Amino acid sequence: MNLIPVKNRLAMLLCACLMPILSHASESTRTWVFFSDKGYSDAADLSEALQQEEKLLLPATRARLQKVRQPGQLLTERDLPVCKSYLLEIEALSGIKAHAVIRSLNAASFAFDQNQVETVKRLAFVQSVRPVMGFASGYEEPECEPDPKQGYRTLQDSADYGYSWLQNAMENFPTAHENGYNGEGVLV
Repeated sequence: MNLIPVKNRLAMLLCACLMPILSHASESTRTWVFFSDKGYSDAADLSEALQQEEKLLLPATRARLQKVRQPGQLLTERDLPVCKSYLLEIEALSGIKAHAVIRSLNAASFAFDQNQVETVKRLAFVQSVRPVMGFASGYEEPECEPDPKQGYRTLQDSADYGYSWLQNAMENFPTAHENGYNGEGVLV
């Protein structure tokens, strides 16, 4: 006769199955991979890629770029996407998909273990590899839920911000909303 309740046995089985996965996850770290180029072999290919990318610009984007860039040079190599074949080669080599891809940095982040980092560093198209920086807030969860509006004025005829009250109040959004500013028509 087994004295462990069924619920506890299921919990133990679940823990036993998840431990290898969790321990493997703790070994991997987010890593930025910076590429040496955008993958174009010569100036003609690069020029054609810039022309193709310029055709895809929205009218508002084109107008904004015309204000700040030289005529005939709306886009630069930095504006081109990260080379897809570089990303696919890293994925095939490591089995890891890119978490974030940033064209202006010509970089992508991956969750690599140390062996994968060393392998990727040796690729010809990789300029450098750096860990993604983290942030520890030092915030400790309070024992009880504070009233988010405690210590702040209450709003009449305004949106109920709920638990986001404090962060909105810090930026003075409630006052802006009360004065009719709601971000309508703003392109971010």
